[in-house]
Order: sequence, then structure tokens, then C-alpha cells
Amino acid sequence: MSNLFRSPAATMALRSGLYALRSALLEAANHGNTSAYRRAMSDWYLAADAYIAIVTSDRTFTCRSGCSACCFDNPQAISAAEVALLEDRVDETMRAQLEADVARFQQIERDFTGFEAIGVAFKSEKRPCPFLELESGQCRVYKIRPIACRDFFSESQAEWCHPDHIQNENVRQLAIEWPTAVRDLLLRISRCLHPNRPESSLREALLERLNAPDRGSQ
Repeated sequence: MSNLFRSPAATMALRSGLYALRSALLEAANHGNTSAYRRAMSDWYLAADAYIAIVTSDRTFTCRSGCSACCFDNPQAISAAEVALLEDRVDETMRAQLEADVARFQQIERDFTGFEAIGVAFKSEKRPCPFLELESGQCRVYKIRPIACRDFFSESQAEWCHPDHIQNENVRQLAIEWPTAVRDLLLRISRCLHPNRPESSLREALLERLNAPDRGSQ
């Protein structure tokens, strides 16, 4: 897969994404979470999806629509740049679930060490993402879902991803490694929008935005 990272098509997609992120940074620094900012971030996601498709074109994944085992995770290190697109999709109907999920996640963080161990322990709790439509297995914010939800794939049988499956420990998974420039830009944008907490777990970030005193002012 290393050669594909250097292919002209991958380079073009990545450059397009970096241009969109720079536009988002400029807007966030000058005006905050505006409609122009959201358009720039949407352009970034389009470029990111194209990049992912190119650099994984030699792999076979079993992920499919309605296969939602990964939607019981609580992705960590989610950037405030991405949460800004989700905040107006969070409402009071999610409060009780988010409060319970965050309390349990924080307890797991105290009991376990390392992102992977914490993630496995939380996933075993079988707590669905608040944006997951349980009956259909569909994501209600699919077009603006964070990068952590876009660049994680399974190369094993889809049912193995369920934490209760006997083969779960043998699941072969792949996560995209993003260039440093991408991570740096997302962090710079996040510091403009949320200087005190530029990164967080997804559910903690959503609950924080639900409780924010300036919610709805932008």
C-alpha cells in the first residue's frame, strides 16, 4: 500500500483535502463555526474519502451498509474541528444516554491503560453511538461523520466484528495512517474553535457541546 500513497491520484486527492482544511482553518480563525467553515470541512471529507478509496484499492474489506459493530465504540482523539459539524445534530433526547456513556467511559479509562484496551472494554458494554439508527444499522450523520469513522475497516467476516462473536479477537482490521500535515491542520482548526480541549472522545465531546453555554449562538 506504500506505493499507492505516492501515486498521482492519491497526491491529487490529498492536496485537495489539504486545501480544504486550510480554507477551514482561515474561516475558523476569523469567524468560527460558520456555514463557510462547514462547506470547507465538507470539501475535506469528500477529498478524504477519495484518498481513502485510492490508498485501499488493493485491499478487500467486508464492511457494508447496515454493518454497525464499530458504531459501539467511543472513538478517542476526535478533533473539535469535526465535532463542530455535529453539534447541531445533538439534542436533549440524547442527554441521558450520553451522560451514562461518558460516566462509564471515564470509569473504564481509570481501570485500563492504552487506547486499544480502553476501546475494547467500552465496546464490550454494547452502548450504541447516539447517531446510530438501531433498526437499520444506519448512521444518521453519515456524510459528516468523523475521520475515525471513515478510515477504519475490517478484512475479516463482518459478523466477527461483534464483541460477542467467538472470532472477535481474530478480526483483521485496517486504519488509515494520515500524513502529519492533515493531523496538524485539524489540530490547529480545533484550537481555534475549542482552545481548552481540541481533542476528546466522541461522546465526551458531544455531551460537552450539549452543555455548552454558547450552544446555538453561532
